[in-house]
Amino acid sequence: MRSIVASVLTASCLVALDSAAYDGISLGLGLEYNPIARLEYGNNSQPGQDVVDNITLEPGIYIGFANGLRVGGFFTRYSKSLERGDNRTSSLSAWGIGFSGDYGLEITESGKTQLAGGIEAGYSELTDKNEFNKRTRGGIWVAAIGGIRHFINRAIFLEMNFRMKWLEYDFPETPQKSYDYSGPVLRISLGYGVYAL
Repeated sequence: MRSIVASVLTASCLVALDSAAYDGISLGLGLEYNPIARLEYGNNSQPGQDVVDNITLEPGIYIGFANGLRVGGFFTRYSKSLERGDNRTSSLSAWGIGFSGDYGLEITESGKTQLAGGIEAGYSELTDKNEFNKRTRGGIWVAAIGGIRHFINRAIFLEMNFRMKWLEYDFPETPQKSYDYSGPVLRISLGYGVYAL
């Protein structure tokens, strides 16, 4: 499933670059809110735990085309202090890089509001640090995205996206555990058109 979505994303980007008229470059700063992630242990002696209220910072750069297509790349940064069930604290931090492609369909006469939908894929690394050890694992994510993009003026836009995301980090060492960040997430971003025709 992940390889199929990644292939479609790549093909969409190539088609957009080949056939569409260039419309502009924009910079965006987004916040992704994941209400609940899940910590699961590999043995039954330790119960699983919810990791709640996860916020990821996502700055990015995007290229827009006159036919409504947009492609881009973004960086992700996440950090969280987790109180574990044994009254100890873990420090979680992650970085990643992602690529997205979407299509904006104008839904108002003014042309200022678009219904946007697309896909994205990326790679991220999560570090789990506590008083005993520090471990890092990578994970690949894919997501289907859909939402609203509203242009306040020609250069500035506000965007709200709903994402259905698949992302999991597996730590095979003892204690064996995994962090599952898959599921529905909300992303709100503010963008600025550096150059727009």
